[in-house]
Amino acid sequence: MDIAAPVLIFWVFIYDMTYITAARILTGKVRSFHDWIAYVGRDHLHHRLAALLGSKRKAVLLVFGFSVCMGLAAVALVHARGFEAALLILQAVLIAAIFSVLEHAGNR
Repeated sequence: MDIAAPVLIFWVFIYDMTYITAARILTGKVRSFHDWIAYVGRDHLHHRLAALLGSKRKAVLLVFGFSVCMGLAAVALVHARGFEAALLILQAVLIAAIFSVLEHAGNR
């Protein structure tokens, strides 16, 4: 449980980095570690959301809202015990999964 709070706090960054790394490897845009580090693209979360929502402002507000939700869950998690902690982690996983599915569906 000690690692869960920091993971929730940084979840937006973890999600974005995981998503773009997998997408770049699967599409063949990067073939080495150097390519991955040097690659510059408009495929980060804020770019995808701005394209999906039609506004940079809406994208920033959505990312901010998502970050606040995960941060509040992390704060609550620090003070939670056993079953409550498990429910908070499950809630965060479900929110992240719904967010991911909606983003993927919107990008089609």
